[in-house]
Order: sequence, then structure tokens, then C-alpha cells
Amino acid sequence: MAYFGNAALIWSATSDANTQRVHQLAAPLRLVKPSENLLAFQADSLDRTVRDYWTVGAGAYELLGTVKYSYHHQSLVDLLRAGNQGLTLTYYPSLADSGTNYACKLISPVTPFDLALDGDRERFGEHQVELRLRLTNQAPFQPLMAGSDVLFRFNAGQSLAGATFTRATSTSAPATYAGLGYGTVTTAKSNKARVDWISTNSSQGPRTMPVLLLEDTRTNAIKDSANFGTANWTVAGSLSRSSAKTDPKGGTAAWKLTDASTSALGLLSQVATVPSSGQQALSCFVAASTSSFNHLLIQSTNAGTTYARGSITWSSGVPTFTAQQGKIFSAPPRYSNGFYRFGIISASSAPLAAGAKVKVSLIPSSEGVGGKGSMLVYGAQLE
Repeated sequence: MAYFGNAALIWSATSDANTQRVHQLAAPLRLVKPSENLLAFQADSLDRTVRDYWTVGAGAYELLGTVKYSYHHQSLVDLLRAGNQGLTLTYYPSLADSGTNYACKLISPVTPFDLALDGDRERFGEHQVELRLRLTNQAPFQPLMAGSDVLFRFNAGQSLAGATFTRATSTSAPATYAGLGYGTVTTAKSNKARVDWISTNSSQGPRTMPVLLLEDTRTNAIKDSANFGTANWTVAGSLSRSSAKTDPKGGTAAWKLTDASTSALGLLSQVATVPSSGQQALSCFVAASTSSFNHLLIQSTNAGTTYARGSITWSSGVPTFTAQQGKIFSAPPRYSNGFYRFGIISASSAPLAAGAKVKVSLIPSSEGVGGKGSMLVYGAQLE
């Protein structure tokens, strides 16, 4: 049985039936070493009194990291082949933190290459290879180790005596975080510490290290953010909604929104109060259904002004997320059961004041009269 972590290398191959390829890692890159590659020449004068230096260009920052405990050798071979063809490899140290990723070019190994059996655990038939990666923008790799931004990490076994964890949770608006395993979501219990993981869950080798995850406080302005059937949500046009759909946590708390008419635009909306001044961010878990197009909007209450507008285009269950107003604040991370979490933020040139009213809309079809279709949604958030 294979055990997977949250790290992955992703690339796109137009020649493949699955245009997006993912090689999931059992652990983030190991033996990580920062490196610098500069073509340089040095020479001494004949009497050794002068040292001369010649360099070509400014060089490039690189990162050396070892893929270890790799179960699927063919996927790893395909990854190296893609890198040797010049395709961009995007490294996600944690798929639960899509904002931390690195678009890289593979510098080595070059073809022909061989995969070595993992020196630590070769009796399991796992493979390892050292990758030399260079960012496509030539910048240094920062940070080298990944994960969500935290104030500090807590090692298991240390005392939590006297610590309290203030968290507003409810059945309709649970506080969630990325759990152990690929693309799962876990509910944070009231007044309990959230435990994050910095490796992988494997009974065949080193255990994951549990750490305490702390973040700055945020307020979700949307009421009933996980229950789209209450009176806090307003149905417009021919929209219908049905509950008990499979959600990204593995439960059945997701909803299906369906626009069945081509003569009226169907949407689900809620008027929310802006919790703090500045830009506003709207996020929602969405999975593909019968429509090729879905939309997320933040507007004035009369829909006269649009502060943020994001469009999701689906192709074989894989989304392309674009912003018509505002900007996308992170690439949509993939979760279980076909869900992705989409997030869009309003423009900095038009900040909203605390206490202002905005209209948040979820549209399952193309935005405008004539489109119809459905979308699966879970866990909307405005902050």
C-alpha cells in the first residue's frame, strides 16, 4: 500500500491525454541545498602575485533536492523526461498551501539518466534521484522549506499548559485546515490546538513530525458558509439547490447549484458586511458538474459595481481560473472528490470600508442570459 504526502511536482504536457501531470511525493524534497551556478574562470599570474577572475553573466541561483521514498518510478521517469524537454516543473512543497510554489526548470539529471534504489529503504523497492532545479525567473528559492506561513512551530511533547485557542466554530461555519494526506480538509475543534504535519504518514519509515499551526485571526463575513440552503442565501432566476453532495472532507455537506433555464440568469447570493477596511477576498470550494463555466463575484448590493469577478472554465474536470475584476490570490489547490479551492481578491485601487455591505454571488453557468448548467460548492468565505 502506498502512502502519500502533500508535496508534488506538477507539469503540463500537451501531447498527453491528461494535460496536467502530477508526481506526488511521499515527502517534500529531502537533503535540500541552496546552490549557485556561474560560469567563472580563474588564473594566477606566473609569479602567483596576482589572481585574475573572469565571469560570464551574473549566474543563476539553483536548488538541489533529493526525491526519496518514491513509489511510482514511471511517473518519476515521466517527470524527468518532461524536464529534459524544457517543460516547466512547478514544485509544491505542500498541496494544502498552493500559494507556496516554485516554477522551475530542470538542470539535472539530463538524459540518459538512471533512478537509484533508495539507499535508506531499498528493500521496499523505492527509488531516489537528486534534482537540480532553477527558478524560471532566476530568483533565489525562498523559503527552502515549505508550508503555510506560521508564527512558530511546536514540537510534539512540549508543554501546552496554560495555552488557550480562541476559535469561533459552528456546524454551519466550521473552522477548517488541511489535514494529513493529499487534499483532505479537517475541522478544527473549538479550543483545541491545530496540528500540522511537516512530512508524510508512512508506517514503513520515519513518521511525520506533528507541529502546532498558528495564524493571524480572520473573520468570515459569510453566514451559513457551508449551508447554502438557509434564508441567509437568496435564490435568483431559475436556480435550484440540492444538498447532501460529496464534499472535500469526504462527507456529504456540499451543495449542487443548478441553473436549468436559458431565459433567465440563475444565481445564489448573500449580502455580507465587510469585516475590516481594505481589499476583500472571496474563496469557495468548487467541483465540476454539468457546466463548463462557473463564476464568483463580489459586487455592490445593487450589483451596479463589481469589485471582484472570477471565472472558472472546466475541461475534463481540470479548471482554468481567470479574473475579470480584481486578482487571483492563489492558484486553486486541488482537494479530494474533484474539489478545488478558488480565491479572488478585490482591487487595491478600490478598498472597501469596514461595515460596508457587499453582495457575494455564485453563478453555476456562463454569466448572462442563455447559459445553463450546475456546479458543486462547499465552504464559501469572505474576509
